[in-house]
Amino acid sequence: MKNKQNIILVISFVCLLIGSFYYAQHFNTQLYNQNPAAYYLHSDSLFHDFLLNPKNAEKKYLKKFVQVQGIVQEVYAKKGNKLKITLRPNDIYHGISCIIDKAHSKIKQPLCIGKKITIKGLCMGKKSDVLLHDCIIVAEKDNRLAKH
Repeated sequence: MKNKQNIILVISFVCLLIGSFYYAQHFNTQLYNQNPAAYYLHSDSLFHDFLLNPKNAEKKYLKKFVQVQGIVQEVYAKKGNKLKITLRPNDIYHGISCIIDKAHSKIKQPLCIGKKITIKGLCMGKKSDVLLHDCIIVAEKDNRLAKH
């Protein structure tokens, strides 16, 4: 009887772990998608804010959602069903690195180098590139930058 209770307890614990992992992977990104952006910028503006005054830029943008419009410089697949899109500002060597979870993004058209797109993501600061995580591609109808 005691052994049967232990087995049920272990199975329940494993189910709880699997459910928690699924929730963190699926619903966390869905919540990010629903958050409004705190800032609406062109890739040049965001990049140059970090380039000219990194401390102020981190105070302003770090851990906040930003919506950025720019030109696709590169696209490549990463581990774990992730996609990295780099938006090119007017800097030859660096850009805005946007990490998208392909399972939660609704990419309807191929992403071509040189194409103008708008991405919303959580700003994580700057290393060589400005980093945006948990990104989504913003549909044209929801693009506040295109309306300006």
